[in-house]
Amino acid sequence: MKELPYFKFYPAQWITGNISFLNYEEQGAFMKACCFYWSQECKLNKMQLKRIIPEESYNMLLDNGLIKTNGEEIQITWLDEQFKDRKKQHKTNVENGRKGGLKTQENNRGLSEALADNSSEAQALRKDKKRKEKIKKDNIIKDKIYTTTDPNLFVDDEIKNLLKK
Repeated sequence: MKELPYFKFYPAQWITGNISFLNYEEQGAFMKACCFYWSQECKLNKMQLKRIIPEESYNMLLDNGLIKTNGEEIQITWLDEQFKDRKKQHKTNVENGRKGGLKTQENNRGLSEALADNSSEAQALRKDKKRKEKIKKDNIIKDKIYTTTDPNLFVDDEIKNLLKK
């Protein structure tokens, strides 16, 4: 999964949640911890967190339940839930993309076959047109154009005159 560009942030929860009872430095430390945690795909250990926020703020966040520890790993529950949802959505998008890609391939294959069929049909039409042109050409005898398509059925004007007599 590519880099996670954002996490959901609800101002009403921030203002009415436990974070609002902390001082501004601790609130800033929590936001910094959240941003770093999210950018690390929700994998952060205690030592890494202690390097980016003051130890007093770290302890205050632990005491207020805003962050939790699982052995050496840090957990921020609301971000873990979002990360899990994003991974699930990503998996669904990949599967749907694959299905769409297969469908597109199938359609393109069908289109190629149809074009190949049309191509042979077009070649047959061209051959037929050439035959008709040849017959027309054959029907032009001695600068006379005959309307019949079969030169064997042609009756010359001289013969017509003889038959009238």
